[in-house]
Amino acid sequence: MNEILLKVAGFLLLMICIANAFAFKKLGWNKNLANTENFFQQTFKVHTLYIVMTMVAMALACLYATTELVKADTLMARGFLWFGTIFWGGRVLLHVFYYDKQINKENPR
Repeated sequence: MNEILLKVAGFLLLMICIANAFAFKKLGWNKNLANTENFFQQTFKVHTLYIVMTMVAMALACLYATTELVKADTLMARGFLWFGTIFWGGRVLLHVFYYDKQINKENPR
């Protein structure tokens, strides 16, 4: 069961990465970033790229190292799984409690 959950997580992570390819246009990031200093534009784009790269790495680990992650009782496996849990648990909490609720109303899934 845990292997299936990790594979599902990997698939969902890849879907989020693909969705990020459309986020710039859908959310008007280039237009909004045009009103900021060049440093902030560059920082935003670099941070976005690195987050997406992190998600791709997490997805690939979930999809291709599933057995090792589930069955291995190593610090690396436990660390990766705890990192993923904290990273995405925190992300869900931010989405629920931090983001402006109006954004969700204007952009339904």
